[in-house]
Amino acid sequence: MNKLKACVLTNKKTEIGLSRHHTIAPFMSLIDACGFDLITGPINTCLDELSFYELIFVDAYKANDPSFFQQPIFTSPDKDRIVLFGLSSEQKNIESIALLKGLRGVFFEHDALDNIVKGIQKIKKGQYWFTRDTMELALRQLLEELPYQEPIQQSQYKQTHSLTKRERMIVSLICQGAKNKEVAEQLHISINTVKTHVYSIYRKTKSRNRVELINCSFLAGVLESS
Repeated sequence: MNKLKACVLTNKKTEIGLSRHHTIAPFMSLIDACGFDLITGPINTCLDELSFYELIFVDAYKANDPSFFQQPIFTSPDKDRIVLFGLSSEQKNIESIALLKGLRGVFFEHDALDNIVKGIQKIKKGQYWFTRDTMELALRQLLEELPYQEPIQQSQYKQTHSLTKRERMIVSLICQGAKNKEVAEQLHISINTVKTHVYSIYRKTKSRNRVELINCSFLAGVLESS
């Protein structure tokens, strides 16, 4: 079975082109253990080259530099495959920036090894990996930016009980941040089939977008009963 390909990017010149170095070796070993074939390179690696990798792990030791997130990689279509690692406890604000920019997840220097493995496995399945506090903060910011909508009525979210088992599985994945392609891969169905299910879910729950669907799903307890 072929391993998934992942790229570890860093601006530390002594590490570029090497398969191991003392400052990132433990983290790279954990990526290896999760079933990835690794290569290292500079953060300014050509974007075309990065399209071959399922995940792109970026060394965040200079994330506080204002120019860090101005690099092309963070504004490219590949940004949802980027994972920051090596954040210090003083870089907590970087996690929120990464989430709001649409990155896949972050890991801190002080994270326990088993927690890092758990996070990499979650990301491998198409999920996001951020701390609960940061997720809640980002959700509050998102809701504050949305125009006011009438509260969801009980009659609306009661309809979620009419969802099929497959639709409930899809709702659960959507609530974890999975996109249509990722849902299709995890459930081994086509993207068109996913779109058909999502349309049916929107119709049954009277949701207009994923934010409303997630809100409706939590109110109805869909995640707990799926």
